[in-house]
Parts: sequence; C-alpha cells; structure tokens
Amino acid sequence: MFKIVLLFVLGSHISFLHDSRIESAINYYNNNCDQNNTNCYIIGIGKGYKMHNDLNSPEAEKFNDSMHSLNITQDKLITERSSRNSAENAFCINEISNLFIEPEIIVFTNHFHEYRMFQFLKYYIPNKNFKIVSNKISCSYCYQDEITHSSNIIKDITEMPLKSCLI
Repeated sequence: MFKIVLLFVLGSHISFLHDSRIESAINYYNNNCDQNNTNCYIIGIGKGYKMHNDLNSPEAEKFNDSMHSLNITQDKLITERSSRNSAENAFCINEISNLFIEPEIIVFTNHFHEYRMFQFLKYYIPNKNFKIVSNKISCSYCYQDEITHSSNIIKDITEMPLKSCLI
C-alpha cells in the first residue's frame, strides 16, 4: 500500500521567494518520494496574477515550467490557479487533500509567512495533520508586511468568498 504525500508549494508574487519554495519542495521530493512505498504529488497553489519580476509568467505557469524542466511527470502535478491569498490557499489545500485518503500534507513557504499560514491551516483543516516546511529566504520588507497581514487573519477568513477551487 502506498502512502500518499501532498506537497503544496505556495505561490508568491516575488519571484525569488516563489523559486525558493519550489526548490524546497523539489529537494523534499527528490529525497523522499517514490521510495519506500511513498507516492507524492506536487501541488502548485497560487494566484492567477502575474509576478512582479516576471511579467509574462503567472505563478501557476512558473510552477509548471519548473516541474517540467525537472522531468517530474504530469501525473504527479496538480496546479491550482484560483486562490489569491493565504486564506484561500488554505481553503484550497483542504479541498485538494479531500480528494485523497488520509494523505500526508506538507506545505512549503518562507519563514516570515509560516505563522500566518499555520493559523489559516488550523482553521480550514482542523482535523488533518499537516507540516509546514519553511526556508529563511526573505526580502527587505517581508517581515514587516507579514506583521500587517497577520493582524488581518480573522478578517481574511470572514471575508473570503467560499468558492470551490476545484472547478
């Protein structure tokens, strides 16, 4: 029996942060997946708008391009293009994980974003175990912005339109 592991790579509108999350997920995949009866899926969670540093590439497309360049097969990839913020990311992580039987959920982000993402995941997937893998890569204003965003966690949850990301 295969163990199912879902690797959720959160998008970022800052290209080098997005790349660092992809790299963390790829490293995990290469070291842990398709070994010892483990079947991994890499899921790009991300906003459908264009990234600041790469005006031709929405986050989801950049994710797909990165995965294909590493020869990760299409049957191991899921790309979600509708979520626009961290609350919607967590909501979609719940919806996608419900498609699998007792999956292990691993979310890739950056350290400055970990606390807020943890709060959203606790809210949207309270009965599932998850793990957040974060790296220390940041930007000059990321921690300060995160303080502002973290003060809006409840507001983000209550104002989020509950539309399916699986459509």
